[in-house]
Amino acid sequence: MTPEAGSLQGTVITATIQRHLRAIISVWPITAWIKQPKESSTRQAYGPRSPANDNAISARREAGENLASWAGVVCEIRKLHPRIDTSDVSALAQFLTIHAALLAEIDPASAEHEIGLHARRLVAIAGQVRTRRLRLGPCPVVGCTAWLLGILIEGRPAAVRCAAQEPHQWPREQWEHLGLTLAVPVPAQRRSWELLANLTRVEYDSHRAQDS
Repeated sequence: MTPEAGSLQGTVITATIQRHLRAIISVWPITAWIKQPKESSTRQAYGPRSPANDNAISARREAGENLASWAGVVCEIRKLHPRIDTSDVSALAQFLTIHAALLAEIDPASAEHEIGLHARRLVAIAGQVRTRRLRLGPCPVVGCTAWLLGILIEGRPAAVRCAAQEPHQWPREQWEHLGLTLAVPVPAQRRSWELLANLTRVEYDSHRAQDS
């Protein structure tokens, strides 16, 4: 293989690994919502996030262990000491996305196979969860041209992020202020903000009722 061909192959493998990692980041929060088959109706209606079933628990644990292992390899080779919580799989995936070229260099076949395997398994699990995306308007981050989305999982508000390849995200406590700041003029988008706000309020009231 010529140096040029090897370089091209490495670039392709790097992009593939990054695509798998972004898929994991995208579906990771959703996989936590898989319900146990015999979950009580009260728990389903009013409880916090439903516990994942055995398959989802296993998939999440194994994916986390694998990404933590690859992150350890990267840190050892590059003499890095990042403050990454190994239980935070999204952070691990983001870290590995940055260093995907190194994975493609040191062990391309294993990295692509293992990370891809976990990505496909988690995507399949996430497909069992009822999700909905509300278009909230353009992303407010300067220079970003993606749509801002409100993510509902099993009918409950889960995230506000844009649809960019590396999405901008806002924590729940900033949603209301974000909606007011944007002052969305399009009726359909304004209704989406109102739906998101109402569902968030209902969920908050439900948790308060549980705690009282």
